[in-house]
Amino acid sequence: MMTTLADFLNSDEEENRVSLQNLKNLALRSLLLNPHLRQLMVDLDQADAKAKLMRAWTQEPLFVEFAACCSSIVEPSQNEDP
Repeated sequence: MMTTLADFLNSDEEENRVSLQNLKNLALRSLLLNPHLRQLMVDLDQADAKAKLMRAWTQEPLFVEFAACCSSIVEPSQNEDP
């Protein structure tokens, strides 16, 4: 018998799934491997005007994605499963 996507998604077999937390951690790890983001973090660490730099980076899509990923790990929304 062939298993459909719907069957898989409705299955109670947890061993076949990656937890939402693990997916978030993988997303964060992937972001942290990005050399551009790593340089942004170094620049921020070495900056005198950190707040000013962070305000400017709210226009930088990579930084916004990083911030959102960190926020979703630290403060998961109530709509997500733990």
